[in-house]
Amino acid sequence: MRAVLLAVCLPLCLQPRAVLAADGRGEPPRTAPKEVPAVRSTDLTLEAAAALKGRGYDEAVRLLDQAIGLDPENGQAYQLRATARIHQSRFEEAVEDSTKALMYSSVGVAPLNSRALAYNRLGRHEEALLDAAEALMSNPRSALAHYNRAFARAGLGQRKESLTELKRAALLDSIFKGRLAEASAAADDEGFLAVFSRPADPEGAGGGSVLWPLLAVLAVGAGMLLAAGRRRGSGRPRAAGRAGGLCGRYDVVRGLPAGTSGPLFEAFDRELRRRVAVRRLRPEIALDARERARFLAVAREAERLRHPALVELFSVEERGEEVYLVFEYAEGGTLRDLVAQQGRLSLPQAQDVFRGVCEGLQYAHGAGMPHRDLKPTSILPEVLGSIRLVGLGVSREAKDALARLSPAEGPRVPPHLPPECEEGRMGPEADVYSLGVCLYLALTGRPPFEGSPADELLNKRSGTFPKASGLAGGLGAGVDALFGKALDPRPDRRFHSPREFFESLNLAAAGRIPT
Repeated sequence: MRAVLLAVCLPLCLQPRAVLAADGRGEPPRTAPKEVPAVRSTDLTLEAAAALKGRGYDEAVRLLDQAIGLDPENGQAYQLRATARIHQSRFEEAVEDSTKALMYSSVGVAPLNSRALAYNRLGRHEEALLDAAEALMSNPRSALAHYNRAFARAGLGQRKESLTELKRAALLDSIFKGRLAEASAAADDEGFLAVFSRPADPEGAGGGSVLWPLLAVLAVGAGMLLAAGRRRGSGRPRAAGRAGGLCGRYDVVRGLPAGTSGPLFEAFDRELRRRVAVRRLRPEIALDARERARFLAVAREAERLRHPALVELFSVEERGEEVYLVFEYAEGGTLRDLVAQQGRLSLPQAQDVFRGVCEGLQYAHGAGMPHRDLKPTSILPEVLGSIRLVGLGVSREAKDALARLSPAEGPRVPPHLPPECEEGRMGPEADVYSLGVCLYLALTGRPPFEGSPADELLNKRSGTFPKASGLAGGLGAGVDALFGKALDPRPDRRFHSPREFFESLNLAAAGRIPT
Protein backbone atom coordinates (compact mmCIF):
# COMPACT_ATOMS: atom_id res chain seq x y z
CA MET A 1 0.00 0.00 0.00
CA ARG A 2 2.80 2.41 0.90
CA ALA A 3 4.50 1.72 -2.47
CA VAL A 4 1.26 2.42 -4.30
CA LEU A 5 0.79 5.69 -2.45
CA LEU A 6 4.33 6.76 -3.22
CA ALA A 7 3.85 5.89 -6.85
CA VAL A 8 0.70 7.95 -7.28
CA CYS A 9 2.24 10.87 -5.44
CA LEU A 10 5.27 11.09 -7.75
CA PRO A 11 5.42 14.26 -9.85
CA LEU A 12 3.47 13.93 -13.06
CA CYS A 13 6.29 15.37 -15.08
CA LEU A 14 10.01 16.07 -14.72
CA GLN A 15 11.61 19.51 -14.64
CA PRO A 16 11.96 20.72 -18.29
CA ARG A 17 15.49 20.54 -19.69
CA ALA A 18 17.36 23.55 -21.09
CA VAL A 19 16.60 24.14 -24.75
CA LEU A 20 19.37 25.17 -27.20
CA ALA A 21 18.71 28.49 -28.89
CA ALA A 22 19.44 29.05 -32.57
CA ASP A 23 22.83 30.60 -31.73
CA GLY A 24 23.78 27.45 -29.82
CA ARG A 25 23.63 28.96 -26.38
CA GLY A 26 21.64 27.23 -23.72
CA GLU A 27 18.33 28.84 -22.85
CA PRO A 28 17.83 29.23 -19.11
CA PRO A 29 15.67 26.48 -17.61
CA ARG A 30 12.00 27.32 -17.43
CA THR A 31 10.70 28.04 -13.98
CA ALA A 32 8.83 25.04 -12.56
CA PRO A 33 5.11 25.67 -12.20
CA LYS A 34 4.14 26.90 -8.78
CA GLU A 35 2.50 24.16 -6.76
CA VAL A 36 -1.25 24.69 -6.41
CA PRO A 37 -2.41 24.53 -2.75
CA ALA A 38 -5.26 22.10 -3.51
CA VAL A 39 -2.84 19.66 -5.14
CA ARG A 40 -0.39 19.82 -2.24
CA SER A 41 -3.32 19.39 0.16
CA THR A 42 -4.30 16.22 -1.70
CA ASP A 43 -0.76 14.84 -1.52
CA LEU A 44 -0.59 15.52 2.21
CA THR A 45 -3.93 13.77 2.67
CA LEU A 46 -2.62 10.69 0.91
CA GLU A 47 0.47 10.69 3.12
CA ALA A 48 -1.79 10.99 6.17
CA ALA A 49 -3.86 8.03 4.98
CA ALA A 50 -0.69 5.90 4.94
CA ALA A 51 0.28 7.13 8.42
CA LEU A 52 -3.20 6.40 9.73
CA LYS A 53 -3.16 2.88 8.35
CA GLY A 54 0.17 2.36 10.16
CA ARG A 55 -1.35 3.70 13.41
CA GLY A 56 0.69 6.86 13.32
CA TYR A 57 -2.21 8.96 14.58
CA ASP A 58 -0.22 12.00 15.74
CA GLU A 59 1.66 12.11 12.44
CA ALA A 60 -1.59 11.74 10.51
CA VAL A 61 -3.16 14.67 12.38
CA ARG A 62 -0.07 16.81 11.78
CA LEU A 63 -0.25 16.14 8.02
CA LEU A 64 -3.98 16.68 7.90
CA ASP A 65 -3.71 19.98 9.76
CA GLN A 66 -1.40 21.12 6.97
CA ALA A 67 -3.70 19.73 4.27
CA ILE A 68 -6.72 21.57 5.67
CA GLY A 69 -4.69 24.75 6.09
CA LEU A 70 -3.90 24.65 2.37
CA ASP A 71 -7.44 23.69 1.33
CA PRO A 72 -10.16 24.33 3.93
CA GLU A 73 -12.67 22.48 1.71
CA ASN A 74 -10.78 19.17 1.58
CA GLY A 75 -13.56 16.93 2.83
CA GLN A 76 -11.45 13.77 2.75
CA ALA A 77 -8.89 15.40 5.02
CA TYR A 78 -11.56 16.25 7.58
CA GLN A 79 -12.82 12.66 7.43
CA LEU A 80 -9.37 11.16 7.97
CA ARG A 81 -8.69 13.57 10.82
CA ALA A 82 -11.99 12.59 12.45
CA THR A 83 -10.89 8.94 12.30
CA ALA A 84 -7.51 9.77 13.81
CA ARG A 85 -9.09 11.80 16.59
CA ILE A 86 -11.38 8.94 17.54
CA HIS A 87 -8.25 6.80 18.01
CA GLN A 88 -6.79 9.62 20.12
CA SER A 89 -10.00 9.78 22.22
CA ARG A 90 -10.57 13.38 21.10
CA PHE A 91 -14.26 12.79 20.47
CA GLU A 92 -15.62 16.35 20.46
CA GLU A 93 -13.09 17.27 17.78
CA ALA A 94 -14.01 14.11 15.87
CA VAL A 95 -17.64 15.24 15.82
CA GLU A 96 -16.60 18.63 14.43
CA ASP A 97 -14.41 17.08 11.72
CA SER A 98 -17.08 14.56 10.71
CA THR A 99 -19.55 17.41 10.32
CA LYS A 100 -17.09 19.31 8.12
CA ALA A 101 -16.59 16.15 6.05
CA LEU A 102 -20.35 15.98 5.51
CA MET A 103 -20.26 19.58 4.37
CA TYR A 104 -17.36 19.36 1.93
CA SER A 105 -17.26 15.85 0.54
CA SER A 106 -19.29 13.01 -0.95
CA VAL A 107 -17.52 10.10 0.73
CA GLY A 108 -20.74 8.19 1.36
CA VAL A 109 -21.57 7.00 4.85
CA ALA A 110 -18.08 7.45 6.32
CA PRO A 111 -18.74 10.85 7.99
CA LEU A 112 -22.00 9.59 9.47
CA ASN A 113 -20.28 6.48 10.82
CA SER A 114 -17.37 8.36 12.37
CA ARG A 115 -19.67 10.96 13.91
CA ALA A 116 -21.96 8.24 15.29
CA LEU A 117 -18.99 6.48 16.89
CA ALA A 118 -17.76 9.75 18.41
CA TYR A 119 -21.25 10.53 19.72
CA ASN A 120 -21.41 7.06 21.28
CA ARG A 121 -18.05 7.52 23.01
CA LEU A 122 -19.36 10.85 24.38
CA GLY A 123 -22.46 9.12 25.75
CA ARG A 124 -24.70 10.96 23.27
CA HIS A 125 -26.44 7.77 22.20
CA GLU A 126 -29.65 9.31 20.82
CA GLU A 127 -27.62 11.39 18.36
CA ALA A 128 -25.50 8.37 17.48
CA LEU A 129 -28.66 6.38 16.76
CA LEU A 130 -29.83 9.07 14.32
CA ASP A 131 -26.55 9.11 12.39
CA ALA A 132 -26.35 5.31 12.30
CA ALA A 133 -29.91 5.11 10.97
CA GLU A 134 -29.12 7.59 8.20
CA ALA A 135 -25.96 5.67 7.30
CA LEU A 136 -28.01 2.48 6.99
CA MET A 137 -30.52 4.27 4.79
CA SER A 138 -27.66 4.91 2.37
CA ASN A 139 -25.97 1.54 2.78
CA PRO A 140 -27.90 -1.20 4.63
CA ARG A 141 -24.77 -3.39 4.49
CA SER A 142 -22.56 -0.99 6.41
CA ALA A 143 -21.14 -3.13 9.22
CA LEU A 144 -19.87 -0.11 11.13
CA ALA A 145 -23.32 1.52 11.02
CA HIS A 146 -24.83 -1.63 12.55
CA TYR A 147 -22.06 -1.61 15.17
CA ASN A 148 -22.79 2.04 15.98
CA ARG A 149 -26.46 1.26 16.34
CA ALA A 150 -25.59 -1.66 18.63
CA PHE A 151 -23.38 0.67 20.73
CA ALA A 152 -26.15 3.29 20.95
CA ARG A 153 -28.78 0.75 21.98
CA ALA A 154 -26.41 -0.64 24.62
CA GLY A 155 -25.96 2.87 25.99
CA LEU A 156 -29.75 3.31 26.09
CA GLY A 157 -30.18 0.08 28.05
CA GLN A 158 -31.63 -1.91 25.15
CA ARG A 159 -29.42 -4.98 25.49
CA LYS A 160 -31.51 -7.39 23.39
CA GLU A 161 -31.79 -4.97 20.46
CA SER A 162 -28.10 -4.11 20.78
CA LEU A 163 -27.06 -7.76 20.53
CA THR A 164 -29.22 -8.20 17.41
CA GLU A 165 -27.46 -5.26 15.73
CA LEU A 166 -24.03 -6.52 16.79
CA LYS A 167 -24.79 -9.91 15.23
CA ARG A 168 -25.63 -8.15 11.96
CA ALA A 169 -22.35 -6.25 12.11
CA ALA A 170 -20.40 -9.47 12.70
CA LEU A 171 -22.15 -11.20 9.79
CA LEU A 172 -21.18 -8.35 7.48
CA ASP A 173 -17.59 -8.01 8.72
CA SER A 174 -15.62 -10.52 10.80
CA ILE A 175 -13.79 -7.69 12.56
CA PHE A 176 -16.77 -7.49 14.92
CA LYS A 177 -16.86 -11.18 15.85
CA GLY A 178 -14.59 -10.66 18.83
CA ARG A 179 -16.83 -7.98 20.29
CA LEU A 180 -19.90 -10.13 19.64
CA ALA A 181 -18.36 -13.02 21.61
CA GLU A 182 -17.51 -10.70 24.52
CA ALA A 183 -20.95 -9.08 24.51
CA SER A 184 -22.71 -12.44 24.43
CA ALA A 185 -20.72 -13.57 27.47
CA ALA A 186 -21.21 -10.35 29.48
CA ALA A 187 -22.63 -11.09 32.93
CA ASP A 188 -24.56 -7.83 33.38
CA ASP A 189 -25.55 -4.63 31.58
CA GLU A 190 -22.48 -2.78 32.86
CA GLY A 191 -20.15 -5.43 31.43
CA PHE A 192 -22.18 -5.45 28.22
CA LEU A 193 -21.73 -1.71 27.69
CA ALA A 194 -18.03 -1.98 28.56
CA VAL A 195 -17.52 -4.15 25.47
CA PHE A 196 -18.39 -1.13 23.33
CA SER A 197 -16.78 1.52 25.52
CA ARG A 198 -13.22 0.27 25.37
CA PRO A 199 -10.87 1.97 22.86
CA ALA A 200 -11.33 1.31 19.16
CA ASP A 201 -7.76 0.20 18.53
CA PRO A 202 -7.47 -3.21 20.26
CA GLU A 203 -7.86 -6.10 17.86
CA GLY A 204 -10.81 -8.45 17.98
CA ALA A 205 -11.08 -12.00 16.75
CA GLY A 206 -11.10 -10.82 13.19
CA GLY A 207 -7.94 -8.77 13.66
CA GLY A 208 -7.57 -5.02 13.32
CA SER A 209 -9.38 -2.03 14.72
CA VAL A 210 -13.16 -1.77 14.72
CA LEU A 211 -12.55 1.35 12.63
CA TRP A 212 -10.98 -0.75 9.89
CA PRO A 213 -14.21 -0.75 7.78
CA LEU A 214 -14.03 3.04 7.81
CA LEU A 215 -10.35 3.09 6.89
CA ALA A 216 -10.96 0.59 4.10
CA VAL A 217 -13.63 2.80 2.56
CA LEU A 218 -11.30 5.78 2.69
CA ALA A 219 -8.43 3.83 1.16
CA VAL A 220 -10.59 2.77 -1.78
CA GLY A 221 -11.35 6.44 -2.38
CA ALA A 222 -7.70 7.51 -2.42
CA GLY A 223 -7.42 7.41 -6.19
CA MET A 224 -10.62 9.39 -6.56
CA LEU A 225 -9.30 11.89 -4.04
CA LEU A 226 -6.08 12.36 -6.01
CA ALA A 227 -7.98 12.89 -9.24
CA ALA A 228 -10.36 15.36 -7.63
CA GLY A 229 -7.50 17.27 -6.03
CA ARG A 230 -5.62 17.50 -9.34
CA ARG A 231 -8.74 18.79 -11.09
CA ARG A 232 -9.35 21.39 -8.42
CA GLY A 233 -5.76 22.58 -8.76
CA SER A 234 -5.82 22.73 -12.54
CA GLY A 235 -7.65 26.00 -12.81
CA ARG A 236 -11.12 24.49 -13.17
CA PRO A 237 -13.57 26.69 -11.22
CA ARG A 238 -15.14 25.32 -8.09
CA ALA A 239 -18.85 25.02 -7.60
CA ALA A 240 -20.32 28.45 -7.02
CA GLY A 241 -21.19 29.46 -3.49
CA ARG A 242 -18.52 27.56 -1.56
CA ALA A 243 -16.21 30.46 -0.84
CA GLY A 244 -17.09 32.53 2.18
CA GLY A 245 -19.78 30.22 3.50
CA LEU A 246 -22.23 27.50 2.66
CA CYS A 247 -24.14 28.28 -0.54
CA GLY A 248 -22.70 31.80 -0.80
CA ARG A 249 -24.66 34.00 1.61
CA TYR A 250 -24.99 31.51 4.50
CA ASP A 251 -22.36 31.13 7.22
CA VAL A 252 -22.36 27.72 8.90
CA VAL A 253 -22.84 27.81 12.67
CA ARG A 254 -22.85 24.07 13.41
CA GLY A 255 -23.83 20.70 12.01
CA LEU A 256 -27.25 19.26 12.85
CA PRO A 257 -28.34 15.59 12.79
CA ALA A 258 -28.16 14.43 9.19
CA GLY A 259 -31.19 13.34 7.20
CA THR A 260 -31.78 11.14 4.20
CA SER A 261 -31.80 14.14 1.86
CA GLY A 262 -28.27 15.13 2.86
CA PRO A 263 -26.25 16.92 5.58
CA LEU A 264 -28.03 19.65 7.54
CA PHE A 265 -26.49 22.76 9.10
CA GLU A 266 -27.58 25.63 11.26
CA ALA A 267 -26.48 28.74 9.41
CA PHE A 268 -26.79 32.52 9.40
CA ASP A 269 -28.24 34.33 6.40
CA ARG A 270 -26.03 37.40 6.03
CA GLU A 271 -28.41 39.19 3.65
CA LEU A 272 -31.64 38.83 5.67
CA ARG A 273 -29.87 38.68 9.05
CA ARG A 274 -31.63 35.58 10.33
CA ARG A 275 -30.89 32.03 11.45
CA VAL A 276 -31.76 29.31 8.97
CA ALA A 277 -31.31 25.59 8.49
CA VAL A 278 -29.55 24.65 5.24
CA ARG A 279 -29.65 21.15 3.80
CA ARG A 280 -27.28 20.17 0.99
CA LEU A 281 -28.86 17.56 -1.28
CA ARG A 282 -26.97 14.29 -1.41
CA PRO A 283 -24.62 14.16 -4.41
CA GLU A 284 -25.97 10.86 -5.74
CA ILE A 285 -29.35 12.57 -6.19
CA ALA A 286 -28.02 15.96 -7.28
CA LEU A 287 -25.76 14.45 -9.96
CA ASP A 288 -28.44 12.22 -11.50
CA ALA A 289 -30.36 14.41 -13.97
CA ARG A 290 -33.67 12.55 -13.71
CA GLU A 291 -33.68 12.20 -9.92
CA ARG A 292 -32.54 15.79 -9.48
CA ALA A 293 -35.44 17.04 -11.63
CA ARG A 294 -37.97 14.91 -9.73
CA PHE A 295 -36.67 16.07 -6.38
CA LEU A 296 -36.64 19.74 -7.39
CA ALA A 297 -40.23 19.51 -8.64
CA VAL A 298 -41.40 18.26 -5.23
CA ALA A 299 -39.23 20.77 -3.36
CA ARG A 300 -40.61 23.71 -5.34
CA GLU A 301 -44.16 22.57 -4.57
CA ALA A 302 -43.28 22.42 -0.87
CA GLU A 303 -41.68 25.87 -1.15
CA ARG A 304 -45.11 27.38 -1.90
CA LEU A 305 -46.77 26.06 1.28
CA ARG A 306 -47.37 28.53 4.13
CA HIS A 307 -48.98 27.47 7.41
CA PRO A 308 -48.18 28.24 11.08
CA ALA A 309 -47.71 24.52 11.83
CA LEU A 310 -45.25 23.90 8.98
CA VAL A 311 -41.54 24.68 9.07
CA GLU A 312 -41.22 26.99 6.09
CA LEU A 313 -39.00 26.09 3.15
CA PHE A 314 -37.65 29.55 2.32
CA SER A 315 -35.91 28.70 -0.93
CA VAL A 316 -34.50 26.00 -3.19
CA GLU A 317 -31.10 27.08 -4.54
CA GLU A 318 -28.93 25.53 -7.23
CA ARG A 319 -25.20 26.27 -7.28
CA GLY A 320 -23.53 24.42 -10.13
CA GLU A 321 -23.87 20.71 -9.41
CA GLU A 322 -25.09 21.30 -5.88
CA VAL A 323 -28.63 21.84 -4.56
CA TYR A 324 -29.46 23.52 -1.26
CA LEU A 325 -32.74 23.70 0.64
CA VAL A 326 -32.98 26.70 2.99
CA PHE A 327 -35.49 26.23 5.82
CA GLU A 328 -36.81 28.31 8.65
CA TYR A 329 -34.80 27.46 11.77
CA ALA A 330 -36.96 25.80 14.44
CA GLU A 331 -35.85 25.79 18.07
CA GLY A 332 -36.10 22.80 20.37
CA GLY A 333 -36.10 19.06 19.93
CA THR A 334 -38.45 16.52 18.43
CA LEU A 335 -41.41 14.54 19.74
CA ARG A 336 -39.09 11.58 20.16
CA ASP A 337 -36.71 13.72 22.24
CA LEU A 338 -39.59 14.98 24.37
CA VAL A 339 -40.78 11.46 25.16
CA ALA A 340 -37.23 10.23 25.83
CA GLN A 341 -36.52 13.09 28.24
CA GLN A 342 -39.88 13.57 29.98
CA GLY A 343 -41.62 10.23 29.53
CA ARG A 344 -44.96 9.56 27.91
CA LEU A 345 -47.48 12.37 27.45
CA SER A 346 -50.85 12.63 29.13
CA LEU A 347 -53.93 12.72 26.92
CA PRO A 348 -54.35 16.52 27.32
CA GLN A 349 -50.68 17.04 26.41
CA ALA A 350 -51.08 14.79 23.37
CA GLN A 351 -54.12 16.81 22.31
CA ASP A 352 -52.03 19.98 22.48
CA VAL A 353 -49.29 18.45 20.34
CA PHE A 354 -51.44 16.72 17.75
CA ARG A 355 -53.81 19.65 17.25
CA GLY A 356 -51.05 21.53 15.43
CA VAL A 357 -49.78 18.41 13.68
CA CYS A 358 -53.21 17.57 12.29
CA GLU A 359 -53.96 21.15 11.28
CA GLY A 360 -50.70 21.40 9.36
CA LEU A 361 -51.24 18.04 7.66
CA GLN A 362 -54.86 18.90 6.79
CA TYR A 363 -53.67 22.09 5.08
CA ALA A 364 -50.95 20.22 3.20
CA HIS A 365 -53.39 17.52 2.05
CA GLY A 366 -55.71 20.23 0.78
CA ALA A 367 -52.82 21.63 -1.25
CA GLY A 368 -52.14 18.20 -2.74
CA MET A 369 -48.92 17.67 -0.75
CA PRO A 370 -49.10 14.76 1.73
CA HIS A 371 -46.08 14.36 3.99
CA ARG A 372 -45.45 10.67 3.14
CA ASP A 373 -42.66 10.34 5.74
CA LEU A 374 -44.22 11.52 9.00
CA LYS A 375 -42.35 10.20 12.04
CA PRO A 376 -41.66 11.29 15.63
CA THR A 377 -38.58 13.25 14.51
CA SER A 378 -40.73 15.21 12.00
CA ILE A 379 -42.75 16.75 14.85
CA LEU A 380 -41.04 19.66 16.60
CA PRO A 381 -42.83 20.68 19.81
CA GLU A 382 -41.02 23.97 20.49
CA VAL A 383 -43.30 24.29 23.49
CA LEU A 384 -46.51 22.40 24.11
CA GLY A 385 -49.13 24.11 21.99
CA SER A 386 -46.58 25.45 19.47
CA ILE A 387 -45.99 22.56 17.12
CA ARG A 388 -44.13 22.49 13.83
CA LEU A 389 -43.84 19.86 11.11
CA VAL A 390 -40.70 19.43 9.01
CA GLY A 391 -39.77 17.43 5.91
CA LEU A 392 -43.06 17.75 4.06
CA GLY A 393 -42.76 15.93 0.72
CA VAL A 394 -39.00 16.28 0.29
CA SER A 395 -37.96 13.66 2.87
CA ARG A 396 -39.93 10.88 1.19
CA GLU A 397 -38.86 11.97 -2.29
CA ALA A 398 -35.19 11.73 -1.27
CA LYS A 399 -35.68 8.21 0.11
CA ASP A 400 -37.54 7.14 -3.03
CA ALA A 401 -34.74 8.54 -5.18
CA LEU A 402 -32.10 6.61 -3.23
CA ALA A 403 -34.17 3.43 -3.54
CA ARG A 404 -34.37 3.88 -7.32
CA LEU A 405 -30.64 4.58 -7.53
CA SER A 406 -29.79 1.50 -5.40
CA PRO A 407 -32.51 -1.03 -6.24
CA ALA A 408 -30.32 -3.99 -5.31
CA GLU A 409 -30.68 -3.17 -1.61
CA GLY A 410 -34.37 -4.18 -1.69
CA PRO A 411 -37.31 -2.51 0.06
CA ARG A 412 -37.63 -2.01 3.78
CA VAL A 413 -40.72 -0.49 5.37
CA PRO A 414 -39.65 1.94 8.14
CA PRO A 415 -41.44 1.56 11.50
CA HIS A 416 -43.51 4.73 11.01
CA LEU A 417 -44.92 3.85 7.58
CA PRO A 418 -47.84 1.56 6.65
CA PRO A 419 -47.44 -1.89 5.07
CA GLU A 420 -48.62 -0.73 1.62
CA CYS A 421 -45.43 1.33 1.43
CA GLU A 422 -43.63 -1.90 0.49
CA GLU A 423 -45.68 -1.96 -2.73
CA GLY A 424 -44.98 1.68 -3.51
CA ARG A 425 -48.51 2.87 -2.59
CA MET A 426 -48.31 6.06 -0.53
CA GLY A 427 -51.58 8.01 -0.51
CA PRO A 428 -52.87 10.48 2.11
CA GLU A 429 -53.99 7.49 4.22
CA ALA A 430 -50.30 6.77 4.87
CA ASP A 431 -50.07 10.02 6.84
CA VAL A 432 -53.02 8.93 9.00
CA TYR A 433 -51.21 5.65 9.73
CA SER A 434 -48.06 7.58 10.66
CA LEU A 435 -50.11 9.85 12.92
CA GLY A 436 -51.21 6.72 14.74
CA VAL A 437 -47.62 5.53 15.16
CA CYS A 438 -46.52 8.93 16.51
CA LEU A 439 -49.46 9.20 18.91
CA TYR A 440 -48.87 5.66 20.17
CA LEU A 441 -45.25 6.55 21.00
CA ALA A 442 -46.37 9.77 22.69
CA LEU A 443 -48.95 8.05 24.92
CA THR A 444 -47.13 4.79 25.74
CA GLY A 445 -43.45 5.71 25.43
CA ARG A 446 -42.79 2.94 22.87
CA PRO A 447 -43.59 2.30 19.20
CA PRO A 448 -46.46 -0.04 18.32
CA PHE A 449 -44.29 -2.35 16.20
CA GLU A 450 -40.90 -3.63 17.36
CA GLY A 451 -38.55 -6.47 16.52
CA SER A 452 -36.73 -7.41 13.35
CA PRO A 453 -37.80 -5.76 10.07
CA ALA A 454 -39.53 -9.00 9.05
CA ASP A 455 -41.43 -9.21 12.37
CA GLU A 456 -42.42 -5.55 12.13
CA LEU A 457 -43.85 -5.99 8.65
CA LEU A 458 -45.68 -9.19 9.58
CA ASN A 459 -47.33 -7.47 12.55
CA LYS A 460 -48.24 -4.44 10.46
CA ARG A 461 -49.91 -6.62 7.85
CA SER A 462 -51.97 -8.39 10.52
CA GLY A 463 -52.60 -5.27 12.60
CA THR A 464 -51.04 -6.91 15.67
CA PHE A 465 -49.69 -4.62 18.40
CA PRO A 466 -50.11 -4.30 22.20
CA LYS A 467 -53.17 -2.40 23.39
CA ALA A 468 -52.16 1.05 24.54
CA SER A 469 -54.44 0.77 27.60
CA GLY A 470 -52.34 -2.16 28.80
CA LEU A 471 -49.10 -0.17 28.61
CA ALA A 472 -50.06 3.11 30.27
CA GLY A 473 -52.59 4.13 32.89
CA GLY A 474 -55.40 6.49 32.05
CA LEU A 475 -55.93 5.16 28.54
CA GLY A 476 -59.28 3.53 27.99
CA ALA A 477 -61.14 1.59 25.33
CA GLY A 478 -61.63 4.74 23.27
CA VAL A 479 -57.88 5.13 22.80
CA ASP A 480 -57.54 1.46 21.84
CA ALA A 481 -60.32 1.88 19.27
CA LEU A 482 -58.57 4.96 17.88
CA PHE A 483 -55.35 3.00 17.32
CA GLY A 484 -57.24 0.04 15.91
CA LYS A 485 -58.62 2.24 13.15
CA ALA A 486 -55.56 4.47 12.54
CA LEU A 487 -53.23 1.46 12.29
CA ASP A 488 -55.53 -0.72 10.22
CA PRO A 489 -53.45 -2.44 7.49
CA ARG A 490 -56.19 -1.62 4.95
CA PRO A 491 -55.94 2.05 3.90
CA ASP A 492 -59.68 2.39 3.18
CA ARG A 493 -60.53 1.37 6.77
CA ARG A 494 -58.51 4.15 8.38
CA PHE A 495 -59.61 7.67 9.23
CA HIS A 496 -60.06 9.60 6.01
CA SER A 497 -58.17 12.73 7.01
CA PRO A 498 -55.94 14.25 9.71
CA ARG A 499 -58.94 16.31 10.85
CA GLU A 500 -61.00 13.17 11.40
CA PHE A 501 -58.08 11.59 13.28
CA PHE A 502 -57.87 14.55 15.67
CA GLU A 503 -61.64 14.67 16.20
CA SER A 504 -61.47 10.99 17.20
CA LEU A 505 -58.61 11.74 19.60
CA ASN A 506 -60.84 14.34 21.28
CA LEU A 507 -63.64 11.78 21.57
CA ALA A 508 -61.26 9.20 23.08
CA ALA A 509 -59.94 11.77 25.58
CA ALA A 510 -63.54 12.42 26.63
CA GLY A 511 -64.06 8.70 27.30
CA ARG A 512 -66.08 8.02 24.17
CA ILE A 513 -65.47 5.38 21.50
CA PRO A 514 -64.56 6.82 18.09
CA THR A 515 -66.10 5.07 15.10
